[in-house]
Amino acid sequence: MSNPKTSEKSNYLDREEHISKGALAAKRVALYSYDSSTDTLTPISSASPNSTAAYSIQAISNDGTYKYFFFENDDTNYYILRKNLTTSVFSYAKGTGSYTTVYQSEILGPSGSPTWGTKGAIF
Repeated sequence: MSNPKTSEKSNYLDREEHISKGALAAKRVALYSYDSSTDTLTPISSASPNSTAAYSIQAISNDGTYKYFFFENDDTNYYILRKNLTTSVFSYAKGTGSYTTVYQSEILGPSGSPTWGTKGAIF
């Protein structure tokens, strides 16, 4: 890897193909979109964020059939991750308002009738 000039150190990671930080080294990868009508590549600035990254776990319950994980974000929207204890299949439900609007206790599932689906269908 070439050494950048001192005045350019703040931007050298953006230009170098290989990056390293201490003992960690990696090859830089960039994402591009291709426009066939103009035959051009355009850099994609960032990947789509994880749809659940802004949520933090708040509570867990287990009703014997499912284990439920209740998450909430800073806007007090919530989602519930449900694991079937027999098949280990996961499903999701989400809503607005605090998770406390649906959380009942550590031995009960959520109140009401949440609409369950795959992560892609719910988010």
